[in-house]
Amino acid sequence: MQRKDYDCKTILGFFCIPLFYLASFYFFFGIVSHVIYNRFDSGSFVFLVYLPKIFGASFITFGILALISALVLRWPKIFLGFFGVLGIGLFTIYIVQYYSLYYTNRYIIPEAFYHLDQMHLLVSPSMIIKLLVLLIIFVAVILYFHKIAKWYRHSAQQLGLLPSTVLQIVVIAIAFGIPLQLSHSYSDLDNAAEVFGVPSQTPEISFLKSLKQFKSTSGSIVAADLPRNVQHLMESKFGLFYNLDNNYPQVKNWVYRKPLPFMKRSTNTEQPNIILFLVESLSATIYKKSSSLGLTPNLDELANESMSVSGYFNHTFPTVNGWRGQLCSFYPVLGEKDHSQLDRVNYRLLGLPHVLNQRGYETAFFTYSPARYTPFLGHTLNITALMRECGFSNLYMAEDIQKRLLGLNDNAPSIKKSISDLGLMVDLKNVLGKRHQKSSPFFFTISTIGTHPEHDDYEGKLLDSVKSFDQAFGIFWQYFKTSPFYHNTTVIVTADHAMPPTVEYKQAFDLPTQHNHLFEEIVLLIFDKQYELPKTFETKASSLDLVPSVLQMLAINHFSNPFLGLSIFSDRQDYPRVLATMLNRFYINDEWGIREVSVGDEARLLLDTREQFDNGFKNRKTRDQAVATWYAYNQYLNNHRRIWNMALASNP
Repeated sequence: MQRKDYDCKTILGFFCIPLFYLASFYFFFGIVSHVIYNRFDSGSFVFLVYLPKIFGASFITFGILALISALVLRWPKIFLGFFGVLGIGLFTIYIVQYYSLYYTNRYIIPEAFYHLDQMHLLVSPSMIIKLLVLLIIFVAVILYFHKIAKWYRHSAQQLGLLPSTVLQIVVIAIAFGIPLQLSHSYSDLDNAAEVFGVPSQTPEISFLKSLKQFKSTSGSIVAADLPRNVQHLMESKFGLFYNLDNNYPQVKNWVYRKPLPFMKRSTNTEQPNIILFLVESLSATIYKKSSSLGLTPNLDELANESMSVSGYFNHTFPTVNGWRGQLCSFYPVLGEKDHSQLDRVNYRLLGLPHVLNQRGYETAFFTYSPARYTPFLGHTLNITALMRECGFSNLYMAEDIQKRLLGLNDNAPSIKKSISDLGLMVDLKNVLGKRHQKSSPFFFTISTIGTHPEHDDYEGKLLDSVKSFDQAFGIFWQYFKTSPFYHNTTVIVTADHAMPPTVEYKQAFDLPTQHNHLFEEIVLLIFDKQYELPKTFETKASSLDLVPSVLQMLAINHFSNPFLGLSIFSDRQDYPRVLATMLNRFYINDEWGIREVSVGDEARLLLDTREQFDNGFKNRKTRDQAVATWYAYNQYLNNHRRIWNMALASNP
């Protein structure tokens, strides 16, 4: 009988696969824990023990992949094909998810695929070097793994097919079982992932789900009706009013019900002008620090003459949702393709510009963006059509502004690039300068871009962007102070949404790593000489409330409207619980604090289990379930075009 030679390579052959996947798991999630969640301090690596429990689903996934790889390893061609596709795919997904965590504290969301054209904002030489180093390591490991895989095949031949398969399964079970058991015994935290603030899904599952939702952006989580007790909860706690007997349940005939708490000055204007600045990502945290460092003298001048509102949060994300959500006072759960390529957007909304148009205002939207732009993988977004549906009579897109600044005629070729904040402010100043003799009031909205986060947006660079915006804003402000508009124009400065929670942002401003800051307090400054406004105004409200608040200051009330927001100066004070939404997730800010809730397919099932709501909503879990039901219903109304029909607007 031939003697079998069980040498060192034979034994190591059975360990090569589990060791490779274990090393990959600890390498990736160790870096994530250190960089994203700052869990290694003073060089201590004790936290590595926790990783299999904190990232339990991923740890099990790596074990399953190790087992599959081991089973096909004995067939070299099949293995190389399987491992090559798997390796490239997972390498790409994990790199994408790492940077998504880095910039947003979450795995990639569907709407991110629409903005891949903005990847240049996130690319830097240091990022490219890091990616090249990782790619070299990846290729080197693959080549080395291909070499040591021969040891396994040699070992399998020595033992035979069945014994070697059984032994390999046992080795993998032991290799993954020991760290998993050690992780669970070392920590008594049952909800370790939640405590440490990490996503619940695995990177690959999250990526595939987001890609699927991107393909069908309108979403599949819908509810055709709303339970009466959930309706009562949303009205009594959140101030969201629905008439379930109407085809358009959000429509009501009032904007505010309580009086404005401010006295009017004797020199007030019947129809004041309004200038609204939607500043990119201007969270309150950023402005406060920038102001304390003396970086925002022009904004500070405005603030000294304005009312500063605290407790004011963004109600959606990102920019396009921020525009339409604030101007139309609704929760945008549509995908961006609803505003793509069509010459006329097939979605009827009532916006603040519509209301003011009916009252003799000239309404105009100034933006850094070209009229259309095409993301790398997304639909061509028709910004012109979008803002016309919000009601603006005049649109000053980047192409128009650049032609005016360069003195070109309308027939000149367009420059299809974004324009800087400085260019926006110079153009705004010029347009205002030509209005001196016009008697009609105006409503101008200006959307800026200069404070958009970029890669390596460390504290200095981030603060520099705020300083640059302030310098651009100074072009407008210094003109405005001595202009005829000073006494008859309301100036509002706020943000399109909060600053994304990048690693640099959280570190620079001492924000907790586990807290999700896509929902955060944003700036709201209101300059108005028509009222005796206090220096500060405290509330708990969101940008959903912007339109009703402006309309109350204009004393415009009692007309059919679908606005979900409430005036922060009156009615919102009775409903201090605030919601924000973004695709299939929402945020709640109530007596239990701020938290994120993901809406899965289970939201559809809540309507079939209404008895769970019969005892009220006295704990956080049942209330979150009820809000998920409301959110699914709200999505249904959006998808079926039952928010608003312009035929209802006989006299908005």
